[in-house]
Amino acid sequence: ILLKSDNYSVVPLTPTLSRKGERELCAQKDFVPTLFESEYNFTLRFGDYWLNGRVDAIFQDGDKFIIADWKTGSKTQNETDYQSMIYLYAIFEILKHKNLIQSQSALEFSYIYLSKNEEIRIEYSKEKSENYRKIIFDSIRKIEQHNVKKCNDTHDNRKCYTCNYKPLCYNYSNEAV
Repeated sequence: ILLKSDNYSVVPLTPTLSRKGERELCAQKDFVPTLFESEYNFTLRFGDYWLNGRVDAIFQDGDKFIIADWKTGSKTQNETDYQSMIYLYAIFEILKHKNLIQSQSALEFSYIYLSKNEEIRIEYSKEKSENYRKIIFDSIRKIEQHNVKKCNDTHDNRKCYTCNYKPLCYNYSNEAV
């Protein structure tokens, strides 16, 4: 059974293939992949900023590329998640710069849930690219203006020590921690 919307699809995977992420993604009959990159670290200039991340894997099937991200938890992601937006935007720009891809429609993002035995696939498009670019820029502006939601209403300073965002945090820089 394939559940599909305009934005993404949910594909139940066969239990016998759930042990290895690559086999899960390859379970679809029309998908004959080649591993293009694994544990791919990227850095992309984004205006005056840099986007960086690490992609679990990128597969190539003919002219199509699929970004694969394996999840072991139960929280479901979708196309409004920053991870998929940044990865789709950045990887497309990198592949385009290398003359390996021409159209956004040749790129997809796949969340593979090992514990739920399913895949959520997000198709990329020119419209999404423009929308994602705006969302990413707006988020950067909010961070720069310290116009982001505080950790929580009961700000717990003990959590500041391990927070990845402490260099940008108004609370951390203006409180004795």
